[in-house]
Amino acid sequence: MKRISLILLSLLVCLAVLARQPERGYRGFLDWNNSLTSYAYMYTPEAHRLTAYYSGISTSHGYQITPVWFVGAGLSVEHSRNVGEYIIPVFLQGRADLKLGKLTPFADIKAGYNLTDGGGAYLSPMIGYRFNWGRKLGINLGLGATLKNIGVQTYEMTVVPGESFEIKSTGIERRWRGYFSFRLGIDF
Repeated sequence: MKRISLILLSLLVCLAVLARQPERGYRGFLDWNNSLTSYAYMYTPEAHRLTAYYSGISTSHGYQITPVWFVGAGLSVEHSRNVGEYIIPVFLQGRADLKLGKLTPFADIKAGYNLTDGGGAYLSPMIGYRFNWGRKLGINLGLGATLKNIGVQTYEMTVVPGESFEIKSTGIERRWRGYFSFRLGIDF
C-alpha cells in the first residue's frame, strides 16, 4: 500500500511540474459530480433526518478569454437513488485558472436555474486543482458547495373537537437546500 501511495504522489508531483495555463479560444468541460446533503424529512409529526447522495454528470462549453479567465454555459444532471430525486440545473459558469509557480489551482462558480423541485435558483462555487494532461487536456479535482432553491408544499393541521384533525394546504414555501460537492472532470 505504501508503494502505491508513493507512486501516485510521484505522478501527481510530475503532473504539477508540467502544468500549463489554458490557451485562448474554445474550451469545454465534462465532469462527474457528487453531492451529499442531510435534511429534515417529514412523514409524521416527528421530523426524520434523511441523508441523500447525488451523482451525475455535467458539461459546459465556452470561451477562454485570457489564460486565467473562462466564461461559458452548461447543463448538469445528478440523481439520488436513495430518495429518488434529481438536480437538473442550466447554468452560466465563470472560472479562474491561476498559475502560482508550478501549481495550478482554480476557482469557479456556476449560477443558474434548477429545473426540478418546483424550479428555483442554483449556485455552485468550487475550488480545486488542475493537472495538465497533454497540450490541450487537463484533469480537474474540486471541492465546494451546491445550493438550490426548492419549492416545498406546506400544510397546516388543526384539531377538530371530537378527537379528529383537519389538514389544509397553505401553499408552496421557497427554501434553500445546501450540499457538499466533489467534482472530477476533464477540460479540453
